Amino acid sequence: MADGVLARSAALASVGCGLLHGVLLAGSPVGPLAAVHLVLVLGCLPCAVHLWRRPGPLAWCAHGALAVLMAVAHPLAVLSGPHAHMVMPMTGPAAVAGTGAPLLAVLSLGIAAVAVAGGALRPRR
Repeated sequence: MADGVLARSAALASVGCGLLHGVLLAGSPVGPLAAVHLVLVLGCLPCAVHLWRRPGPLAWCAHGALAVLMAVAHPLAVLSGPHAHMVMPMTGPAAVAGTGAPLLAVLSLGIAAVAVAGGALRPRR
């Protein structure tokens, strides 16, 4: 039962990440950054489906790897992005992503850590 709750929680966090990147994709001009957001939307949503329907070791490894990547990349992106030296606070989609994405990254990382500690990487029988 607890494994199912963890997997569904991780799936919901993945959907949240995908939605945040979708919001940023909608507000991004065509270019490399928009391509990155599109790749992340297309990566987060299938991961969520796998975690929801059949949370095996591969789904947990993908979720854990993406959670670590998000937890490392988001603070670096904020510090080096176009808003890094601005005095005014970010508004609109950038503000939502600037707050929501790091929180979802830490939440996802915590869920993955608890799942791995609980044996989520053991092969299913």
